[in-house]
Amino acid sequence: MPLPQVFTPIESGVGGIIIGTACALALLVNGRIAGCSGVVGPMMRNMLLGGPIRFQALFVSGMMCGGLANLMFNRDFAFPQILELNEGSPLGSLFVYAIGGALVGVGTRAGTGCTSGHGLCGLARISPRSLVAICLLMGTGFLTVFLKERAMSTPIDFAVVGFQWPATNFTLFASIITLVLALLTGLIRVHQDIHTPLVAGFLFGLGLGCAGMTSQAKVIGFLNLTTGAWDPSLAFVMGGGFCMTFPAYAVARREGARPQLPETDWEKPGPGGPGPLTVAWNKPDMKMSFGMIAFGVGWGITGICPGPALATLIPSVVIGSYHAGILLLSFPVFTLVFCSSWLITDRLQASETQKMKSSLLSDAKSDNPASPLMSSS
Repeated sequence: MPLPQVFTPIESGVGGIIIGTACALALLVNGRIAGCSGVVGPMMRNMLLGGPIRFQALFVSGMMCGGLANLMFNRDFAFPQILELNEGSPLGSLFVYAIGGALVGVGTRAGTGCTSGHGLCGLARISPRSLVAICLLMGTGFLTVFLKERAMSTPIDFAVVGFQWPATNFTLFASIITLVLALLTGLIRVHQDIHTPLVAGFLFGLGLGCAGMTSQAKVIGFLNLTTGAWDPSLAFVMGGGFCMTFPAYAVARREGARPQLPETDWEKPGPGGPGPLTVAWNKPDMKMSFGMIAFGVGWGITGICPGPALATLIPSVVIGSYHAGILLLSFPVFTLVFCSSWLITDRLQASETQKMKSSLLSDAKSDNPASPLMSSS
């Protein structure tokens, strides 16, 4: 059974600020969008196809180190328990984790983003596409948990869980570490292509645990509006993160602005502003809508999205080895299926795009046949 929930706006707000700081560093120094699915997915694709993976690999490594820091100093809050999603059947729970991982993988690839990519970075770009994506994701997550509770005949009620002050000094500790690392990263101009993604990833993972995003019960408590135990803490995560990403993207949108790392440009779709690429990317479409709905269902079922899955991967095995039995495989199963389904969806989309290009090229040739003179020459 999930542990009792409490409202923790201070920890969650500070955690959101730390996550937003990580996104701001990745943008302003490296020109990169720090959406977790947009980092992990392309890393796997490039590993298969032989593309560059340095930024992504360093970011992911740092994020997992941030998860380990939470395991060492913030374990009770960040990793309270691994939920048994099919009560009484550990194997059934693993199957639910696999289904959730598949939905999140397909959804984040088809929807071109996740809670951090669309929520913290996309909204900071003032992207209508990301606004629609977040509304669909949140709405589907709320609906999924509501239907799950109704299936168990849970009475409908609305009340907010009780407030709790930070139980430890970890929030203060994490804030100081974030300030020091952010300043050093901006000031030390040597090898910024190496230390910035590592630091940004570490802060991202640190912030996830500080905010409670690594706690499945806390995430589902946020999505659970109607059972008399709503935990609005994660709204403070988004608010805290946005306080950092919005000004960072405002700086990046200035005319002539460039990332701090020399000879580096903004990662597409860029920080916003005029331009055909940005305008086209801002438009919502049916594929994105389908992806966010699939993501929302997987998120509502498991309480896991890509960033927390990676930050919790090693801690879940460590914690699960003591008391969870076979459930220690829950996060590894989720992560493996998430990565596989993201890659499969990516390859299917690439194949579809190639077919469309070939079809357009064929149509263009048929509409503009070569003249007899050109043919004879």
